[in-house]
Amino acid sequence: MLSRILLLSLCACTLLCADQVVLKNGDIITGSVIKKDGAKLTIKSEFLGEVSIPWTAIKSLKSDQELVVVLPGGESVKGKVSTSGDNLDVAAANGEKSAPLSGVTAVRDDAEQHAWERLQHPGIFELWNGTYDLGLAMTRGNARTTSLTNNFTAARVTTHDKITAHFNQIYASSLANNVNSTTASAVRGDWEYNRDLNPKLFLATTNAYEHDRFQDLNLRAVFGAGAGWNPVKTGKANLTFKPERITKRRTSWTTPTAIPPK
Repeated sequence: MLSRILLLSLCACTLLCADQVVLKNGDIITGSVIKKDGAKLTIKSEFLGEVSIPWTAIKSLKSDQELVVVLPGGESVKGKVSTSGDNLDVAAANGEKSAPLSGVTAVRDDAEQHAWERLQHPGIFELWNGTYDLGLAMTRGNARTTSLTNNFTAARVTTHDKITAHFNQIYASSLANNVNSTTASAVRGDWEYNRDLNPKLFLATTNAYEHDRFQDLNLRAVFGAGAGWNPVKTGKANLTFKPERITKRRTSWTTPTAIPPK
């Protein structure tokens, strides 16, 4: 009996300490409000995980934690929130603020607010993500072959621009009939910078380099620029059209190198 009372008390305490959202259809969801992004409110429930709710479907909202609320005029205030009728009230440190529920621009918890602030004016060495692959393949028999590949990709994406860089290299050799020869030797790399004019339109510039010994190509440098359009740009899907205009292209050639016979 005592264990049941303790369990009920614990559940009641959990409900009291949680953020609560009441929908217009009567459903009640408790958990931790994460953010209002666009027309959706995301709340993390203990049993349902992260749930996205249409903002227009919310009848009332009450938080136990302090949230950052962006009011219709662009002012950001922080405090516990609750609704009264069609208004959202924020118990801020400098006094209570109120705004129409339908006019609230954004709602963020501390983690989301920190992530949002970091994206506004990041340093050039921040927000980079990348991958590096190293490949080595060897065969041993009547002939011996060795192949080495390197591939590197990096990207820095902010709310208003994007930088990408790529590099790949291959080198291969073989030994047959006591004759050692190089069978592949190429290096390619490029970088690109995109700058948003608005959420749909952007400007782009690119620069690419290439060296390939067995095409007798010492160095090829390509410079390009253009404009692009994002007909679809969401957190889960992106569709981009980017016609580019090459502004300069330079190719230099080396004297062909004789490859020893096998």
